[in-house]
Amino acid sequence: MSAATLGISNYWVDMGGEEFRQNCTEWIRKMNQFKAAIAQIEAEMMNYANKLQIEEEAEAARVKEAQRQAAEQAAAAAAAAKMTGKTK
Repeated sequence: MSAATLGISNYWVDMGGEEFRQNCTEWIRKMNQFKAAIAQIEAEMMNYANKLQIEEEAEAARVKEAQRQAAEQAAAAAAAAKMTGKTK
């Protein structure tokens, strides 16, 4: 009788072990998918950050160019006023 009981016990332990293995395998698969999704989000965030940085640098260059042109115009206006004898 104990041998028969032992056989039944091993059967259920083996069944539980297989179920546990499948659950672990499924969990690992889901975690790998999760990690891949996180990596994709990180990559998209880095691409967006790079895009923003490029736009920021372009805007800074536009502002610097506008300031340079304004300074040139002011210098030209000052030179023209000096030549005509008019000062502000």
